[in-house]
Amino acid sequence: MTVGLVLADKGFIIKDRKEAIKFACDQAKLGDCVLVLGKGHEVGQEVNGIVIPFDDRVELANAIKQVI
Repeated sequence: MTVGLVLADKGFIIKDRKEAIKFACDQAKLGDCVLVLGKGHEVGQEVNGIVIPFDDRVELANAIKQVI
């Protein structure tokens, strides 16, 4: 998915979705907007051919609670 991707000097690639959501919330400052895109409607994530329970909404809520 990242083949050919060119990052600006402020870009990050975090393969673990949960960690990426947490990182985005940790980095956000007052007035920033964190967008979690692409899989929000799904309640599972495929990892090595196995679907595990995963909900962006739950992970985002948990990450926000940790920073406020």
